[in-house]
Amino acid sequence: MTFLGPLADGFACYYKISLKSCYLLAVVADSPQRAHLRNVKQFNSYHGCDWCLVQAKQYKMVRSMVYSLQETNLNLRTHDQMKEIASKKESDKKYEPSFGVKGLTCFYNFHFDIVKGFSPDVLHSVYLGVTRLILTSITDSKYNKFKFYVNARNKEKLNKRLTSIRPCSLISRKPRSTELLKDWKGSEFQNFLLYYSAIVLDGLVNDDYLTHFLKLSKAIFLLTREAIDLDSISKAEKLLKAFIFDFYNLYPCHLHRYNVHILLHLGNAARWLGPLQNHSSIVMENELGLIKKMNKNQNNFAAQEIVEKYLLHVSLRSYLYSLKRVKTIPDQVEHFLQENSKFSRVYKTKFAKVKPMKSLSLPNNETNFFNSLSLPLHKLHFFYWYKSENFTLSTLEYSEKRKTCNAFFHSEGNFFVCIRLFKYQSKINVLAKKLLLKSHFF
Repeated sequence: MTFLGPLADGFACYYKISLKSCYLLAVVADSPQRAHLRNVKQFNSYHGCDWCLVQAKQYKMVRSMVYSLQETNLNLRTHDQMKEIASKKESDKKYEPSFGVKGLTCFYNFHFDIVKGFSPDVLHSVYLGVTRLILTSITDSKYNKFKFYVNARNKEKLNKRLTSIRPCSLISRKPRSTELLKDWKGSEFQNFLLYYSAIVLDGLVNDDYLTHFLKLSKAIFLLTREAIDLDSISKAEKLLKAFIFDFYNLYPCHLHRYNVHILLHLGNAARWLGPLQNHSSIVMENELGLIKKMNKNQNNFAAQEIVEKYLLHVSLRSYLYSLKRVKTIPDQVEHFLQENSKFSRVYKTKFAKVKPMKSLSLPNNETNFFNSLSLPLHKLHFFYWYKSENFTLSTLEYSEKRKTCNAFFHSEGNFFVCIRLFKYQSKINVLAKKLLLKSHFF
């Protein structure tokens, strides 16, 4: 909270603006920090939910708070209600019922809804929360008496499937074994939930548990698309309510925790603030990793020096992105890029690039296909891959020998696999095979 004082003074000094004339759109924080910013009790208290008045119960066997997952029609908090209770708590610390509110916070001075404006943060609540909870439970031997447990033989198959996956270049982290589950990053849990789970878990866990997990997968997929409509939000809410209700019946009581409960509020968060990835801490967590690397002196945390380095880094990164619009760059910048490889990566995809084939012997069926289109083979230039700023496509033959696979693409509602990439009359063309996929979601 201490940063808001200097921020307010800066606005007042330089821009002649007071806090009361500022509009905040959203605040993103994990659960402990969210409670600190709102001046309320934490998630592990009886009224720990930030968006409703449901009361948790203490589960003494594991010393944790659990939620009744059968209550799906919740009494939601409101901004006016929170402010009224906070004002009364300031004058009377013993005022009840407080519903977890401890007092006023400076956020009441903004034009800001203290309930709707705080994001559940999909990174901590879903990926590092519910997804990690379920994965940890099904692979932990202390749950070997439960139906959801994956035995040693199936766990070995699961890890073999997982590590054999070769994702496309848009996914930076390659899948790792569940033996390293404690070291998994949020993006790895995200990839497992959205992309790998249906394939990896099929046949290794009970069908009821697989169907249950895929409900969460589809709901989060709907809520994290670039653009979502109200119908998608309603569909996701139904899936999440079904997931939570089934969670009550499928998993033991001490796993009915806070992160499972707040799945009920993700639909409203999407209505109030937009797609979940637009107000998550994923981007900020990535920047924290960059800031950590800038602290060269481990014994002395030089905040001012780190801030200057970070601002320089952001300015250079923005400048290099702007240079992508022009065909030439200054000699000084070229020299700088040669000296600093981390910045050259920003600029490397300025123009589309290809990797030509040195020699190629086409199968008879492909030769006949090109002849049927009256395309002279001696005028065709074949490539292994094609890269642009936001897109990479490679042939299946090339991808089979690499750790990543960029041979598959989606177009006009269908999936295709790239067989050949070739240039004819100054245009890049794709010879692809249509994939026939059968959906068996529920």
